[in-house]
Amino acid sequence: MVYKKSISGIRWNLIINISINILQILQIVIISRYLNSSDFGIVGIVAPILTALLLMSDMGFGAALIQKKTENIYPYASTIFTIMVFVSFIISTFLFFYKEQIANFYNDERIINLIYYLIIVLFLKIYSAIVTSLAIKELEFQIESVSRMLGIFINFIISIVLAIVYHTYWALLTGYFISTVVSILYINYKIPSTRIGMKFDLTKLKEIYKFAMSLFLAKVIYFTTKTGLGLVLAKLFPQNIYGQYYFAQRLSEYPQNFFGSLINNIVFSSLSKIQSDKNRFKIRFLEIGMLVTFFIIPINLYLIFFSKEIILLIFGNKWVLAYQIFSYLMFFILFSSIGMIPAIAIQAKGYSNILLNANYLRVPFVLITLIIGYIFKFGILKITFFLVLSELPPIFYLIYKANKIINVKFIQFARYYLKPLALMCLILLLIKLILSWVNNYILVMLFSFIFSIILYFLVYYIFFRNDLCKITLVLSDILKKPKLKDIIKC
Repeated sequence: MVYKKSISGIRWNLIINISINILQILQIVIISRYLNSSDFGIVGIVAPILTALLLMSDMGFGAALIQKKTENIYPYASTIFTIMVFVSFIISTFLFFYKEQIANFYNDERIINLIYYLIIVLFLKIYSAIVTSLAIKELEFQIESVSRMLGIFINFIISIVLAIVYHTYWALLTGYFISTVVSILYINYKIPSTRIGMKFDLTKLKEIYKFAMSLFLAKVIYFTTKTGLGLVLAKLFPQNIYGQYYFAQRLSEYPQNFFGSLINNIVFSSLSKIQSDKNRFKIRFLEIGMLVTFFIIPINLYLIFFSKEIILLIFGNKWVLAYQIFSYLMFFILFSSIGMIPAIAIQAKGYSNILLNANYLRVPFVLITLIIGYIFKFGILKITFFLVLSELPPIFYLIYKANKIINVKFIQFARYYLKPLALMCLILLLIKLILSWVNNYILVMLFSFIFSIILYFLVYYIFFRNDLCKITLVLSDILKKPKLKDIIKC
Protein backbone atom coordinates (compact mmCIF):
# COMPACT_ATOMS: atom_id res chain seq x y z
CA MET A 1 0.00 0.00 0.00
CA VAL A 2 2.79 2.45 0.93
CA TYR A 3 4.70 1.61 -2.26
CA LYS A 4 1.64 2.00 -4.52
CA LYS A 5 0.66 5.34 -2.98
CA SER A 6 4.26 6.58 -3.19
CA ILE A 7 4.43 5.68 -6.89
CA SER A 8 1.09 7.40 -7.47
CA GLY A 9 2.39 10.43 -5.55
CA ILE A 10 5.50 10.71 -7.71
CA ARG A 11 3.36 10.52 -10.85
CA TRP A 12 0.92 13.19 -9.69
CA ASN A 13 3.63 15.46 -8.30
CA LEU A 14 5.56 15.22 -11.57
CA ILE A 15 2.52 16.26 -13.62
CA ILE A 16 1.51 19.01 -11.20
CA ASN A 17 5.04 20.43 -10.75
CA ILE A 18 5.56 20.70 -14.51
CA SER A 19 2.15 22.40 -14.89
CA ILE A 20 2.81 24.78 -12.00
CA ASN A 21 6.22 25.81 -13.36
CA ILE A 22 4.72 26.53 -16.79
CA LEU A 23 1.91 28.61 -15.26
CA GLN A 24 4.30 30.57 -13.02
CA ILE A 25 6.58 31.42 -15.95
CA LEU A 26 3.59 32.55 -18.04
CA GLN A 27 2.25 34.52 -15.08
CA ILE A 28 5.43 36.55 -14.54
CA VAL A 29 5.85 37.14 -18.30
CA ILE A 30 2.30 38.55 -18.64
CA ILE A 31 2.23 40.52 -15.37
CA SER A 32 5.59 42.17 -16.07
CA ARG A 33 4.06 43.81 -19.17
CA TYR A 34 1.35 45.59 -17.17
CA LEU A 35 3.12 46.46 -13.91
CA ASN A 36 6.08 48.80 -13.48
CA SER A 37 9.27 48.23 -11.51
CA SER A 38 7.94 50.11 -8.44
CA ASP A 39 5.08 47.59 -8.17
CA PHE A 40 7.59 44.77 -8.05
CA GLY A 41 9.71 46.85 -5.68
CA ILE A 42 6.97 47.30 -3.08
CA VAL A 43 6.27 43.56 -3.09
CA GLY A 44 10.00 42.87 -2.95
CA ILE A 45 10.21 44.91 0.27
CA VAL A 46 7.76 42.65 2.10
CA ALA A 47 8.97 39.42 0.46
CA PRO A 48 11.58 38.66 3.19
CA ILE A 49 8.95 39.36 5.86
CA LEU A 50 6.51 37.02 4.09
CA THR A 51 9.18 34.31 3.83
CA ALA A 52 9.95 34.63 7.54
CA LEU A 53 6.24 34.46 8.42
CA LEU A 54 5.78 31.35 6.28
CA LEU A 55 8.68 29.80 8.18
CA MET A 56 6.96 30.70 11.45
CA SER A 57 3.62 29.29 10.26
CA ASP A 58 4.98 25.75 10.44
CA MET A 59 7.87 25.80 12.96
CA GLY A 60 8.73 22.18 12.14
CA PHE A 61 5.42 20.84 13.48
CA GLY A 62 4.18 19.84 10.02
CA ALA A 63 7.10 17.43 9.58
CA ALA A 64 6.61 16.26 13.18
CA LEU A 65 3.02 15.26 12.35
CA ILE A 66 4.16 13.29 9.30
CA GLN A 67 6.98 11.57 11.19
CA LYS A 68 4.94 10.70 14.31
CA LYS A 69 3.80 7.06 14.48
CA THR A 70 0.37 6.93 16.13
CA GLU A 71 -3.11 5.56 15.48
CA ASN A 72 -4.79 8.90 16.23
CA ILE A 73 -2.98 12.00 14.96
CA TYR A 74 -5.93 14.37 15.57
CA PRO A 75 -4.99 15.38 19.19
CA TYR A 76 -1.47 16.24 18.00
CA ALA A 77 -2.79 18.32 15.09
CA SER A 78 -5.25 20.20 17.33
CA THR A 79 -2.53 20.92 19.89
CA ILE A 80 -0.19 22.24 17.20
CA PHE A 81 -2.94 24.39 15.71
CA THR A 82 -3.71 25.90 19.14
CA ILE A 83 -0.03 26.67 19.79
CA MET A 84 0.46 28.21 16.35
CA VAL A 85 -2.62 30.42 16.67
CA PHE A 86 -1.18 31.76 19.93
CA VAL A 87 2.26 32.37 18.35
CA SER A 88 0.66 34.03 15.31
CA PHE A 89 -1.40 36.29 17.55
CA ILE A 90 1.79 37.56 19.23
CA ILE A 91 3.52 38.14 15.87
CA SER A 92 0.43 39.83 14.42
CA THR A 93 0.10 42.12 17.43
CA PHE A 94 3.72 43.22 16.99
CA LEU A 95 3.21 43.89 13.26
CA PHE A 96 -0.04 45.75 13.89
CA PHE A 97 1.36 48.16 16.47
CA TYR A 98 4.63 48.77 14.58
CA LYS A 99 3.15 48.98 11.07
CA GLU A 100 3.65 52.75 10.82
CA GLN A 101 7.29 52.55 11.93
CA ILE A 102 7.93 49.83 9.33
CA ALA A 103 6.23 51.94 6.64
CA ASN A 104 8.27 55.02 7.65
CA PHE A 105 11.49 53.00 7.49
CA TYR A 106 10.80 52.27 3.81
CA ASN A 107 9.22 55.71 3.18
CA ASP A 108 6.10 54.13 1.69
CA GLU A 109 2.63 54.23 3.28
CA ARG A 110 1.47 51.32 1.10
CA ILE A 111 3.42 49.06 3.45
CA ILE A 112 0.65 49.49 6.07
CA ASN A 113 -1.94 47.77 3.85
CA LEU A 114 0.57 45.05 3.03
CA ILE A 115 1.10 44.37 6.74
CA TYR A 116 -2.65 43.81 7.15
CA TYR A 117 -2.38 41.36 4.25
CA LEU A 118 0.58 39.57 5.89
CA ILE A 119 -1.34 39.14 9.15
CA ILE A 120 -4.29 37.49 7.38
CA VAL A 121 -1.99 35.25 5.31
CA LEU A 122 -0.11 34.15 8.44
CA PHE A 123 -3.26 32.76 10.09
CA LEU A 124 -4.32 31.10 6.84
CA LYS A 125 -0.93 29.44 6.34
CA ILE A 126 -0.98 28.00 9.86
CA TYR A 127 -4.13 26.05 9.10
CA SER A 128 -2.95 25.27 5.56
CA ALA A 129 0.39 23.84 6.77
CA ILE A 130 -1.31 21.46 9.21
CA VAL A 131 -4.01 20.37 6.76
CA THR A 132 -1.42 19.70 4.05
CA SER A 133 0.79 17.74 6.47
CA LEU A 134 -2.16 15.54 7.45
CA ALA A 135 -2.93 14.83 3.78
CA ILE A 136 0.70 13.89 3.12
CA LYS A 137 0.83 11.72 6.25
CA GLU A 138 -2.13 9.73 4.91
CA LEU A 139 -0.22 9.39 1.60
CA GLU A 140 -3.02 11.28 -0.19
CA PHE A 141 -0.54 12.76 -2.66
CA GLN A 142 -3.08 13.04 -5.46
CA ILE A 143 -5.42 15.20 -3.38
CA GLU A 144 -2.55 17.36 -2.10
CA SER A 145 -1.19 17.81 -5.64
CA VAL A 146 -4.59 18.70 -7.11
CA SER A 147 -5.18 21.21 -4.29
CA ARG A 148 -1.91 22.96 -5.17
CA MET A 149 -2.76 22.95 -8.86
CA LEU A 150 -6.23 24.42 -8.23
CA GLY A 151 -4.71 27.11 -6.04
CA ILE A 152 -2.01 28.02 -8.56
CA PHE A 153 -4.51 28.09 -11.45
CA ILE A 154 -6.85 30.45 -9.56
CA ASN A 155 -3.83 32.54 -8.53
CA PHE A 156 -2.85 32.73 -12.21
CA ILE A 157 -6.31 33.90 -13.36
CA ILE A 158 -6.80 36.49 -10.60
CA SER A 159 -3.31 37.96 -10.88
CA ILE A 160 -3.59 38.32 -14.67
CA VAL A 161 -7.01 40.03 -14.41
CA LEU A 162 -5.82 42.45 -11.71
CA ALA A 163 -2.67 43.29 -13.67
CA ILE A 164 -4.49 43.91 -16.98
CA VAL A 165 -7.55 45.73 -15.60
CA TYR A 166 -6.21 47.61 -12.57
CA HIS A 167 -2.40 47.69 -13.10
CA THR A 168 -1.93 47.21 -9.35
CA TYR A 169 0.77 45.52 -7.29
CA TRP A 170 -2.02 43.55 -5.61
CA ALA A 171 -1.91 41.36 -8.72
CA LEU A 172 1.23 39.84 -7.20
CA LEU A 173 -0.43 39.14 -3.84
CA THR A 174 -4.21 38.65 -3.99
CA GLY A 175 -4.05 35.47 -6.03
CA TYR A 176 -1.74 33.88 -3.45
CA PHE A 177 -4.24 34.59 -0.67
CA ILE A 178 -7.22 33.16 -2.56
CA SER A 179 -5.24 30.14 -3.80
CA THR A 180 -4.41 29.24 -0.18
CA VAL A 181 -8.10 29.36 0.75
CA VAL A 182 -9.04 27.16 -2.23
CA SER A 183 -6.34 24.59 -1.37
CA ILE A 184 -7.56 24.36 2.24
CA LEU A 185 -11.21 23.97 1.22
CA TYR A 186 -10.40 21.29 -1.35
CA ILE A 187 -8.34 19.15 1.06
CA ASN A 188 -10.95 19.57 3.83
CA TYR A 189 -13.69 18.51 1.42
CA LYS A 190 -11.84 15.46 0.06
CA ILE A 191 -10.35 14.37 3.42
CA PRO A 192 -12.81 15.23 6.23
CA SER A 193 -10.33 14.02 8.87
CA THR A 194 -8.14 17.06 8.13
CA ARG A 195 -10.76 19.40 9.61
CA ILE A 196 -9.19 20.32 12.93
CA GLY A 197 -10.18 22.53 15.83
CA MET A 198 -8.43 24.16 18.78
CA LYS A 199 -7.66 21.81 21.66
CA PHE A 200 -4.49 21.81 23.74
CA ASP A 201 -2.83 18.70 25.19
CA LEU A 202 0.52 19.32 26.91
CA THR A 203 1.44 15.61 26.81
CA LYS A 204 1.05 15.49 23.04
CA LEU A 205 3.10 18.65 22.64
CA LYS A 206 5.98 17.20 24.70
CA GLU A 207 6.09 14.11 22.47
CA ILE A 208 6.79 16.07 19.28
CA TYR A 209 8.29 19.32 20.59
CA LYS A 210 11.96 18.27 20.49
CA PHE A 211 11.79 16.95 16.93
CA ALA A 212 9.88 20.02 15.68
CA MET A 213 12.12 22.58 17.37
CA SER A 214 15.35 21.01 16.09
CA LEU A 215 13.94 21.06 12.56
CA PHE A 216 12.65 24.62 12.96
CA LEU A 217 15.99 25.90 14.28
CA ALA A 218 17.76 24.19 11.37
CA LYS A 219 15.49 26.04 8.92
CA VAL A 220 15.95 29.35 10.78
CA ILE A 221 19.75 29.01 10.69
CA TYR A 222 19.67 28.14 6.98
CA PHE A 223 17.31 31.05 6.19
CA THR A 224 19.33 33.52 8.30
CA THR A 225 22.65 32.41 6.79
CA LYS A 226 21.31 32.61 3.25
CA THR A 227 19.69 36.03 3.78
CA GLY A 228 22.76 37.37 5.59
CA LEU A 229 25.05 36.06 2.85
CA GLY A 230 23.04 37.94 0.24
CA LEU A 231 23.19 41.18 2.25
CA VAL A 232 26.98 40.89 2.75
CA LEU A 233 27.65 40.20 -0.93
CA ALA A 234 25.38 43.08 -1.93
CA LYS A 235 27.47 45.32 0.33
CA LEU A 236 30.86 44.01 -0.86
CA PHE A 237 30.24 44.26 -4.60
CA PRO A 238 28.78 46.88 -6.96
CA GLN A 239 25.11 46.47 -7.81
CA ASN A 240 25.77 45.26 -11.36
CA ILE A 241 28.19 42.55 -10.14
CA TYR A 242 25.88 41.41 -7.35
CA GLY A 243 23.04 41.39 -9.87
CA GLN A 244 24.95 38.79 -11.89
CA TYR A 245 25.39 36.66 -8.74
CA TYR A 246 21.72 36.99 -7.73
CA PHE A 247 20.57 36.10 -11.25
CA ALA A 248 22.81 33.00 -11.30
CA GLN A 249 21.64 32.01 -7.82
CA ARG A 250 17.97 32.22 -8.81
CA LEU A 251 18.64 30.09 -11.88
CA SER A 252 20.53 27.46 -9.87
CA GLU A 253 17.60 27.12 -7.47
CA TYR A 254 15.10 26.10 -10.17
CA PRO A 255 16.29 22.49 -10.63
CA GLN A 256 16.77 22.09 -6.87
CA ASN A 257 13.29 23.42 -6.04
CA PHE A 258 11.64 21.40 -8.80
CA PHE A 259 13.12 18.05 -7.77
CA GLY A 260 13.00 18.90 -4.07
CA SER A 261 9.26 19.61 -4.10
CA LEU A 262 8.70 16.51 -6.25
CA ILE A 263 10.58 14.14 -3.96
CA ASN A 264 10.73 15.54 -0.42
CA ASN A 265 7.21 15.04 0.94
CA ILE A 266 6.66 11.72 -0.84
CA VAL A 267 9.92 10.10 0.27
CA PHE A 268 9.69 11.55 3.80
CA SER A 269 6.13 10.34 4.44
CA SER A 270 6.82 6.93 2.83
CA LEU A 271 10.00 6.32 4.86
CA SER A 272 8.29 7.57 8.04
CA LYS A 273 5.67 4.83 7.63
CA ILE A 274 8.37 2.10 7.71
CA GLN A 275 10.86 3.73 10.12
CA SER A 276 10.67 0.83 12.61
CA ASP A 277 11.39 -1.86 9.97
CA LYS A 278 15.19 -1.59 9.68
CA ASN A 279 15.76 -3.96 6.76
CA ARG A 280 12.87 -2.60 4.71
CA PHE A 281 13.94 0.97 5.48
CA LYS A 282 17.51 0.24 4.36
CA ILE A 283 16.41 -1.38 1.09
CA ARG A 284 13.98 1.45 0.31
CA PHE A 285 16.64 4.06 1.16
CA LEU A 286 19.08 2.55 -1.35
CA GLU A 287 16.44 1.98 -4.05
CA ILE A 288 15.07 5.51 -3.80
CA GLY A 289 18.59 6.90 -3.87
CA MET A 290 19.41 4.90 -6.98
CA LEU A 291 16.25 6.07 -8.77
CA VAL A 292 16.64 9.73 -7.81
CA THR A 293 20.36 10.06 -8.53
CA PHE A 294 20.00 8.18 -11.84
CA PHE A 295 18.05 11.17 -13.19
CA ILE A 296 19.05 14.18 -11.07
CA ILE A 297 22.85 13.83 -11.16
CA PRO A 298 23.09 13.72 -14.99
CA ILE A 299 20.82 16.77 -15.27
CA ASN A 300 22.91 18.75 -12.77
CA LEU A 301 26.15 17.72 -14.47
CA TYR A 302 24.80 18.72 -17.87
CA LEU A 303 23.93 22.18 -16.50
CA ILE A 304 27.49 22.50 -15.14
CA PHE A 305 29.30 21.41 -18.31
CA PHE A 306 27.14 23.42 -20.69
CA SER A 307 26.19 26.42 -18.53
CA LYS A 308 27.84 28.84 -20.96
CA GLU A 309 25.85 27.68 -23.97
CA ILE A 310 22.56 27.49 -22.06
CA ILE A 311 22.69 30.89 -20.36
CA LEU A 312 24.22 32.93 -23.19
CA LEU A 313 21.83 31.43 -25.75
CA ILE A 314 18.68 31.94 -23.69
CA PHE A 315 19.45 35.16 -21.80
CA GLY A 316 22.09 36.90 -23.95
CA ASN A 317 25.73 37.94 -23.77
CA LYS A 318 25.20 40.44 -20.94
CA TRP A 319 25.15 37.47 -18.52
CA VAL A 320 28.73 36.32 -19.22
CA LEU A 321 29.72 36.59 -15.54
CA ALA A 322 26.47 34.94 -14.44
CA TYR A 323 27.10 31.72 -16.37
CA GLN A 324 30.49 31.32 -14.65
CA ILE A 325 28.91 31.88 -11.23
CA PHE A 326 26.08 29.53 -12.20
CA SER A 327 28.48 26.69 -13.02
CA TYR A 328 30.07 27.02 -9.54
CA LEU A 329 26.70 27.15 -7.78
CA MET A 330 25.53 24.05 -9.64
CA PHE A 331 28.36 22.09 -7.99
CA PHE A 332 26.70 22.84 -4.66
CA ILE A 333 23.30 21.83 -6.07
CA LEU A 334 24.88 18.62 -7.38
CA PHE A 335 26.20 17.56 -3.97
CA SER A 336 22.95 18.73 -2.33
CA SER A 337 21.05 16.34 -4.59
CA ILE A 338 23.33 13.48 -3.46
CA GLY A 339 22.73 14.45 0.18
CA MET A 340 18.98 15.00 -0.25
CA ILE A 341 17.80 11.40 0.32
CA PRO A 342 20.18 10.84 3.30
CA ALA A 343 18.83 14.05 4.88
CA ILE A 344 15.22 12.94 4.33
CA ALA A 345 16.02 9.49 5.75
CA ILE A 346 17.55 11.05 8.88
CA GLN A 347 14.42 13.16 9.32
CA ALA A 348 12.13 10.13 8.79
CA LYS A 349 14.04 8.27 11.52
CA GLY A 350 13.34 11.15 13.91
CA TYR A 351 16.90 12.52 14.19
CA SER A 352 16.09 16.17 13.45
CA ASN A 353 18.92 17.18 15.82
CA ILE A 354 21.40 15.89 13.20
CA LEU A 355 19.92 18.29 10.63
CA LEU A 356 20.33 21.08 13.19
CA ASN A 357 23.98 20.10 13.79
CA ALA A 358 24.61 20.15 10.03
CA ASN A 359 23.35 23.74 9.86
CA TYR A 360 25.46 24.71 12.87
CA LEU A 361 28.43 23.25 11.01
CA ARG A 362 27.57 25.34 7.96
CA VAL A 363 27.72 28.74 9.69
CA PRO A 364 31.45 28.95 10.64
CA PHE A 365 32.57 27.75 7.20
CA VAL A 366 30.49 30.45 5.49
CA LEU A 367 31.67 33.15 7.91
CA ILE A 368 35.35 32.19 7.50
CA THR A 369 34.96 32.30 3.72
CA LEU A 370 33.41 35.78 3.82
CA ILE A 371 36.06 37.12 6.21
CA ILE A 372 38.95 35.74 4.13
CA GLY A 373 37.28 37.01 0.96
CA TYR A 374 36.93 40.50 2.46
CA ILE A 375 40.54 40.62 3.76
CA PHE A 376 42.11 39.41 0.52
CA LYS A 377 39.59 41.26 -1.67
CA PHE A 378 38.35 38.22 -3.58
CA GLY A 379 36.37 38.80 -6.74
CA ILE A 380 32.81 37.47 -7.03
CA LEU A 381 33.93 34.31 -8.86
CA LYS A 382 36.58 33.37 -6.31
CA ILE A 383 34.33 34.05 -3.33
CA THR A 384 31.54 32.00 -4.96
CA PHE A 385 33.96 29.10 -5.45
CA PHE A 386 35.00 29.12 -1.79
CA LEU A 387 31.39 29.55 -0.64
CA VAL A 388 30.51 26.38 -2.56
CA LEU A 389 33.40 24.55 -0.85
CA SER A 390 32.18 25.80 2.53
CA GLU A 391 28.76 24.23 1.87
CA LEU A 392 30.20 20.72 1.35
CA PRO A 393 31.15 19.70 4.97
CA PRO A 394 27.50 19.75 6.20
CA ILE A 395 26.45 17.61 3.20
CA PHE A 396 29.20 15.04 3.83
CA TYR A 397 28.26 15.05 7.52
CA LEU A 398 24.63 14.19 6.68
CA ILE A 399 25.71 11.40 4.31
CA TYR A 400 28.02 9.93 6.97
CA LYS A 401 25.34 10.09 9.67
CA ALA A 402 22.64 8.58 7.45
CA ASN A 403 24.85 5.65 6.47
CA LYS A 404 25.68 5.05 10.14
CA ILE A 405 22.05 5.22 11.33
CA ILE A 406 20.70 3.01 8.53
CA ASN A 407 23.74 0.70 8.69
CA VAL A 408 24.77 1.17 5.06
CA LYS A 409 28.38 0.56 4.10
CA PHE A 410 30.08 3.24 2.02
CA ILE A 411 30.62 0.79 -0.86
CA GLN A 412 26.83 0.24 -1.03
CA PHE A 413 26.19 3.97 -0.95
CA ALA A 414 28.81 4.59 -3.64
CA ARG A 415 27.36 1.88 -5.87
CA TYR A 416 23.84 3.29 -5.78
CA TYR A 417 24.56 7.01 -5.47
CA LEU A 418 27.95 7.79 -7.01
CA LYS A 419 27.91 5.54 -10.07
CA PRO A 420 25.82 8.03 -12.15
CA LEU A 421 28.19 10.83 -11.07
CA ALA A 422 31.35 9.12 -12.33
CA LEU A 423 29.71 7.79 -15.50
CA MET A 424 28.09 11.07 -16.58
CA CYS A 425 31.27 13.06 -15.84
CA LEU A 426 33.23 10.86 -18.26
CA ILE A 427 30.51 11.06 -20.93
CA LEU A 428 30.17 14.85 -20.73
CA LEU A 429 33.94 15.38 -20.72
CA LEU A 430 34.17 13.30 -23.89
CA ILE A 431 31.32 15.19 -25.58
CA LYS A 432 32.75 18.54 -24.47
CA LEU A 433 36.10 17.68 -26.09
CA ILE A 434 34.47 16.49 -29.32
CA LEU A 435 32.31 19.64 -29.61
CA SER A 436 35.03 22.10 -28.54
CA TRP A 437 35.51 23.24 -32.16
CA VAL A 438 31.78 24.05 -32.66
CA ASN A 439 30.91 27.73 -32.09
CA ASN A 440 27.15 27.49 -32.63
CA TYR A 441 25.46 27.29 -29.21
CA ILE A 442 22.28 25.72 -30.58
CA LEU A 443 24.19 22.90 -32.27
CA VAL A 444 26.31 22.33 -29.16
CA MET A 445 23.25 22.06 -26.91
CA LEU A 446 21.34 19.88 -29.37
CA PHE A 447 24.11 17.36 -30.03
CA SER A 448 25.42 17.31 -26.45
CA PHE A 449 21.95 16.65 -25.04
CA ILE A 450 21.10 13.87 -27.50
CA PHE A 451 24.46 12.09 -27.37
CA SER A 452 24.80 12.33 -23.57
CA ILE A 453 21.41 10.64 -23.10
CA ILE A 454 22.17 7.92 -25.66
CA LEU A 455 25.62 7.15 -24.21
CA TYR A 456 24.36 7.26 -20.62
CA PHE A 457 21.61 4.70 -21.20
CA LEU A 458 23.80 2.61 -23.50
CA VAL A 459 26.54 2.21 -20.88
CA TYR A 460 23.96 1.34 -18.22
CA TYR A 461 22.34 -1.17 -20.58
CA ILE A 462 25.63 -2.90 -21.38
CA PHE A 463 27.43 -2.81 -18.02
CA PHE A 464 24.76 -2.18 -15.34
CA ARG A 465 21.71 -4.05 -16.66
CA ASN A 466 20.45 -5.09 -13.21
CA ASP A 467 20.39 -1.50 -11.93
CA LEU A 468 18.66 -0.32 -15.11
CA CYS A 469 16.04 -3.06 -14.71
CA LYS A 470 15.26 -1.96 -11.14
CA ILE A 471 14.89 1.65 -12.27
CA THR A 472 12.75 0.64 -15.26
CA LEU A 473 10.40 -1.42 -13.09
CA VAL A 474 9.73 1.60 -10.86
CA LEU A 475 9.31 3.87 -13.90
CA SER A 476 6.83 1.46 -15.46
CA ASP A 477 4.75 1.73 -12.27
CA ILE A 478 5.00 5.52 -12.19
CA LEU A 479 4.10 5.98 -15.86
CA LYS A 480 1.60 3.08 -15.87
CA LYS A 481 3.47 1.52 -18.80
CA PRO A 482 3.99 -2.16 -17.87
CA LYS A 483 5.54 -2.91 -21.27
CA LEU A 484 8.36 -0.45 -20.60
CA LYS A 485 10.39 -3.14 -18.84
CA ASP A 486 10.18 -5.32 -21.96
CA ILE A 487 12.22 -2.74 -23.89
CA ILE A 488 15.15 -3.26 -21.51
CA LYS A 489 14.52 -7.04 -21.59
CA CYS A 490 14.52 -7.39 -17.82
